[in-house]
Parts: sequence; structure tokens; C-alpha cells
Amino acid sequence: MRSLTLAAILCCVVHGNSAVIWDESIHGDLSGNHLEPNTLTVNYGSNSLIGSTGDYDRDYFHFSLAPGMVLSAIILVDYVSEDPYSFIAVQEGTFITEDPDNPNVENLLGWTLFGTYQIGMDILPMMGEGMGAIGFTPPLTGSDYAFWLQQTGDPTDYVLDFQIVPEPSTMIAAGLMLGLAAIRRRRRG
Repeated sequence: MRSLTLAAILCCVVHGNSAVIWDESIHGDLSGNHLEPNTLTVNYGSNSLIGSTGDYDRDYFHFSLAPGMVLSAIILVDYVSEDPYSFIAVQEGTFITEDPDNPNVENLLGWTLFGTYQIGMDILPMMGEGMGAIGFTPPLTGSDYAFWLQQTGDPTDYVLDFQIVPEPSTMIAAGLMLGLAAIRRRRRG
């Protein structure tokens, strides 16, 4: 019975819940100040951000990953705009250090342009390959990440899904615990 309970818990952790972590139509506009981004709370599973930008509106937000959590993907769920691309960047820490009017991309962890052609895709790997940035290979395993999103042209509505999963070592440990529980049950039975 314990192994079944542990399997159910592990399943819930891996698949997690689906939550909207910010919806600008409900919570208001995300911060336009790169030094004071909104702090959002993420949990295991799907964490949706629903926003709009355009005409140089900048959206800055930050979240912390608890120990054992990793950011495995950022899925572009929806993108509605006459302009086919918007900009998104990530930097380690709790805020974006770069002046948006004169940024040094070498200080960004990653960045990319995203839009209509990426709907349904994971844009996190593209961010890790942003030209001139520090670069990374997903998943992101640190604790604090700040994001900068903007559209300099037409109004743009977007939905991003931040996928948070257990780090691989957590998954391996949980798998070992399930295996040991199964062996113990067989020995007793």
C-alpha cells in the first residue's frame, strides 16, 4: 500500500497542477521596471502567464524555484498580434540588471524572439541560444530567475506556460524508494 501511495504522490508531483500565476486582465499590468519586477509563485506542473504588451510596454517578472524544482520548458500557448515576433529574455537573479534602452546582451542568461510561428513550441532552448548571451542548456536548475518581455510594435497578447518539474536526482530518489518498497512488500508476502 505504501508503494502505491508513493507512486500516486510521485505522479502528482510530476504532472502537477495547472495554475494561472498571473493574468494581466485580472491582476493588472506586470511591472515595467526592470529593477522591481513582479514576484510570481510557481509550483510543480503548468504555470500560465497571460499578458499583453506592445508599443514599448515592458513586462518584468521574477520567480524562485524551491530546492528540487527545475524549469524544464516555456511553452508558447498563444500569441495574437499583427507583429509576428516579440522579445523575451532571462537573467539569473531577482531582477534584470540591463537598462532596456541600452542593454548589454552579454549579461543576459538568454533571450529569443517568439511569436506566431512558435505557438505550441518550447521556447526555452531558443532562449539558451540567444546570440551574444551567456547561454544555457535546459532545464534551468538555479533558484532565482528574472524575465523581461516586450513588444516594440503592435499590441500583442500572449500566453506562456512555465513547466516546473522535479530535478532528475529527485526523480531518481523517488524511483529508488518505489523500488525498495516493492521489494520489501514481496519479501513480506
